[in-house]
Amino acid sequence: MILQKLIHLKEKNIHFILCQLCLLFFIIIITSALQLFSKEAIYLFYCFPILFIYMFLHYFLFWYSQKELKRFYAFFYIINIVQLIIFSVIFFSIYFLIFYKVQQYDDFQKVENCQIQGKQSKNLSGNEQYSINYVEIEYEDIKYLGYGCMSNQNEQNKIIQNIKPYYKTQKKKTNTQAKTQNNNENQIDDQDEDSCLDIYTFSKVKIASWMCQSNNLEFQELIKPRSCYIYFFGNKEKALENGINRQQIKDINDFILVSFNYPYHYPQNQFLCLIIFGYFPFIQSFGIIFYKFAFYLLKKFQKNKQAHDLANSEDAKTKVSSNEVIQNQKILQQNVLNQDIENEIKSLQNDKQEKNQINKQNINPNNNYQIDQNNQYLSQQINFNENKQKL
Repeated sequence: MILQKLIHLKEKNIHFILCQLCLLFFIIIITSALQLFSKEAIYLFYCFPILFIYMFLHYFLFWYSQKELKRFYAFFYIINIVQLIIFSVIFFSIYFLIFYKVQQYDDFQKVENCQIQGKQSKNLSGNEQYSINYVEIEYEDIKYLGYGCMSNQNEQNKIIQNIKPYYKTQKKKTNTQAKTQNNNENQIDDQDEDSCLDIYTFSKVKIASWMCQSNNLEFQELIKPRSCYIYFFGNKEKALENGINRQQIKDINDFILVSFNYPYHYPQNQFLCLIIFGYFPFIQSFGIIFYKFAFYLLKKFQKNKQAHDLANSEDAKTKVSSNEVIQNQKILQQNVLNQDIENEIKSLQNDKQEKNQINKQNINPNNNYQIDQNNQYLSQQINFNENKQKL
């Protein structure tokens, strides 16, 4: 009974390992393909240790508690289908509607000698103190004026705050003015027009709060030259032209965006949460594809192992049979040798008896010495043959 349980446990473990290896190979291919959409998808590989935790959870949920691999396939299939539907909606909706757009802005460049020349501040909706920074930068040995920012909400990286780094807006118009203008003039990039117009009217373009510096920095820290990261927002040629002409930042849509804090262009902690709680459960559900394939590999492995064990058993039997034949031949040879020795001893004994009888009949004192010599020789020969037989 205990041996059967151990064999069954080993079978489940092998099936689990085969299934997860196939799934891991599939995940590596899919994750590598996502690099084509955005190079930031490399963080999926960094989070792979979390994937192994999901694999062990699947083991204890499905494999460890089941007695028969075939019986729990229906349960395994239903759970993974539900998991696939739920987490695919969560992952694709959040990634492609939010993060994919954000990750298109990934061409930041590091430059030196960035210095704040001035700033304009405003209290937005009573809860954010937002400042536009006029930053002088040196790019390819030419000085430009760039657009930076400061905010007291730069550390509040919440999706509900508008995760997109920038959005355009205009001053709110009356209904009469809005009707007389072209609809294209009133469009706002991926934002709801009414909500954006009510929230922000300080400038044409606002940088997301989490990209700004903290407004608690000392004045001496702000004005000293340091390195920064720039991105050409809008049209690059137009942004360079506006920068070299030192156009008013508040009134332009194409400019050099300046960030002092980091070269990243989205809240990474939120993206990591999406990977851990969205992508990995979604991709883990594809285990249903490899369940039966792993079961097929397991059976094939077991058949090959049985054939190998059978071949080894036959070889062992053949080897044992060969040893028995050799041993029997040695015994037979020894028996033949012993029989020959016995026959020779009997022959010598018979010769001795015959000679003794002859000597008794023909007693001759002169021949006593010769008779003793012959008897002594025959005795030595018999003893030698007996010792040889014992050996």
